[in-house]
Amino acid sequence: GSRIYHLLKSNGTAVNALVRNATKARQVLGCMRCDSREGIFIGDVTQPQTLVPEAFERTGVIVIATGPDVSCDPYPQNCTCPKGACPVDVDWHGNKNLITAFALTSASSIGLGRVLMVSSDCTTYPGCSDPSPGHDPMTDPLNGHFKLDAEAFLMSSG
Repeated sequence: GSRIYHLLKSNGTAVNALVRNATKARQVLGCMRCDSREGIFIGDVTQPQTLVPEAFERTGVIVIATGPDVSCDPYPQNCTCPKGACPVDVDWHGNKNLITAFALTSASSIGLGRVLMVSSDCTTYPGCSDPSPGHDPMTDPLNGHFKLDAEAFLMSSG
């Protein structure tokens, strides 16, 4: 997401960012206050109540570049993720929350907005994931199933 943010800013585009952590945003995005005055909004896609309408007002397009918090040792085996930050939480439920919040806000403020979702090649490439015994598809960072679910939700949203 930070690369997209910087590219748009460098092209003179007005950009808002939804981040989970203002301290990290300061380091990664280079914001000073890292608040709504700079177009930075604190929220968590897995917590719909944090997706405040102010973040989406007067926003005609959102770019979704979310990802789960998965650690593997060695990659891509023995993967774990904190509760609430697994692929199912972020890629499926979180993106569904984000798309819904944007749709509700943009429909009332500017009309229908557009959504660009950064996806994964593992949504369509069979065998991308590890099929070995004992493998947990819920924590697999290469499992594109949950991102594919979010894509289907987005396509069905109109």
